[in-house]
Amino acid sequence: MYRNLAAIVCGIFLIAVMTLMACAAPAAPQEVVKTVVVTQVVEGKPREVVITATPPPTRDLSKEPITLRFPTWTGNEAQLKLLGDIAAEYKAKNPNVTVKFDTIAFDEYTSKVSIQLAGGDPPDAGWMVETAAAGWIKAGVLEDLSGKLKAYPNYNFDDFSKPALGFWVREPAVYGVPFSTSPFFIMYNADLFKAAGVATPDEMIAKKEWTYENFAKAAKQITEKGPKGTYGYLGIEGGNLYAANLWNVITPFIWGYGGNLWTDDYSTCKLNVPETVKAIELLQQMVVVDKSVVPPGETMSFASGNIGMAMGQLSRIVPLRDAKFKWGIAPTPAGPAGAKPTIGQAAVVVFKQSKNKAAALDFVAFMTMPENITKFAQFWPPARKSVLGTDVMSKNYPMVDPASFKAAVADQIVAGNVVPSHPDFAKVDLTLHPFFDKVWTKDAKVQQLMDDACKAGAAYFKK
Repeated sequence: MYRNLAAIVCGIFLIAVMTLMACAAPAAPQEVVKTVVVTQVVEGKPREVVITATPPPTRDLSKEPITLRFPTWTGNEAQLKLLGDIAAEYKAKNPNVTVKFDTIAFDEYTSKVSIQLAGGDPPDAGWMVETAAAGWIKAGVLEDLSGKLKAYPNYNFDDFSKPALGFWVREPAVYGVPFSTSPFFIMYNADLFKAAGVATPDEMIAKKEWTYENFAKAAKQITEKGPKGTYGYLGIEGGNLYAANLWNVITPFIWGYGGNLWTDDYSTCKLNVPETVKAIELLQQMVVVDKSVVPPGETMSFASGNIGMAMGQLSRIVPLRDAKFKWGIAPTPAGPAGAKPTIGQAAVVVFKQSKNKAAALDFVAFMTMPENITKFAQFWPPARKSVLGTDVMSKNYPMVDPASFKAAVADQIVAGNVVPSHPDFAKVDLTLHPFFDKVWTKDAKVQQLMDDACKAGAAYFKK
């Protein structure tokens, strides 16, 4: 039901925004400069002279009071205070500009901002999550930031990790500046590994044996040798492998095997290529045959102590501060195609319909300067290499071994790529997801299901 609603909202939004852009009021006319040709007598001879009338002085709007509306999805008081402090610092340098942060629940964020844009009440700048971004870029909703960022004093645009920034770039345009670049990693319960007689991920890494095949074997052994109700793998902590978080969970497996969801230009479905099918078959075996993954319909948490491994991100390890068991984090395993770090991301954007676009662009540049991204890093993993080289992130997670933090977080941001999106993501998800629901059933043929999925979604994979 929720996927149907998402698709409807997305469709209404795109149609409404395109219509508004087409029917928008024309730009204000340029001031008319009046020219007159007159005949003057110069030294006794007639001569035509062109006289240009001096236009009246233009009113200086640079000091007019401006309030920038900036939606976010955080309600965390410490995070909102940080945003407010940055806005206050900007206002000290630009007294006429006030920034108002509006909190919208994450599940409602995209639809509510869409309604504001379609209703002619656009925010000026705001946050944007990666799964929605491709569609918004295609619809022409986001402003190109490249000119402002590359010209802004001391901005150091080249400081951003190219793979981490790449998702927001459509050469030469840049449509967003990442503020949260959070790699997916594996959280593991070291006590359950020890009890099952299995080498931990860190121990496997040291022996160059941390592969998806060994990951699956470890999950099976932990399930078989652990107390009743123990599972080797959860999927994503705080989420659902089979529903809303499907794409995030399966992408690291698929990339590790050399497959993909679709091509970068969205022209070809890649779910049915041999590499992708093998990756999905491994996960299917874990769910259906080994029964080492928490099954559909059950809700569990890694923090309970009954889960051997779970996919996590920095925000998902906070509940482990008081865990009663020994745990650690490690990069996602390598597959036949090698290690393929996978990143979830959110960026700061400027909306093209902003009525205060110049100020919005300037504030976004200021907000994402190196010193401000350093402040952001206490909550959100940065994409600036200069900040990744510091301990500003790791010192906020003293319960994580610094070497593990570097390997599972900082190094993965530099080397990783953002999870795939699509201009019609809501519709693609609605169309393809039912085929995955069948993957987790006995005797399901992955190759046939993925062939059928690509055929069903053919309308969304065209050049």
